[in-house]
Amino acid sequence: MEAKFKDRPLIIASPPIIFLGCLIAGVGLHALFRSTLGSFPEVARPWVGGGLFAMAGVIAASAFLTLHRHKTPFNPYKATTRVVQTGAFRFTRNPMYLSLALLLFAAAFLFNAFSFILMAMIFMVILNHGVIQPEETYLAKKFGAEYREYKARVRRWL
Repeated sequence: MEAKFKDRPLIIASPPIIFLGCLIAGVGLHALFRSTLGSFPEVARPWVGGGLFAMAGVIAASAFLTLHRHKTPFNPYKATTRVVQTGAFRFTRNPMYLSLALLLFAAAFLFNAFSFILMAMIFMVILNHGVIQPEETYLAKKFGAEYREYKARVRRWL
């Protein structure tokens, strides 16, 4: 007998919780090791960090508004109602996750802390394997060719 299809992706944890864990780990690592960005110009750090922070905000806002307009939930524990392909979803299949990664990179520049770059990379690996791949499996099963065509056209991150 075939197992019943759960109309939601089977992810390992909520992406904001994973983000918070990585953020806290970045703070802790920086407090322990004080690893900096080295020779990156001090005068440029707030500009780069602020720019990444602003970019993350714009991408996240676009994603939330687009999902709201299409009446599909942004909560990965709820059933997706359609494949959204407009707004930020035209450029990346995961704009909300990209915005969280950009926040970790922004923290690296704003606080001159290499630990946040390390945690951003770890965050992206955890998301790829524990969240995005299960979501992609779910979406392919639920939406078939429509999702596969979108996936072939739009990159996972950028």
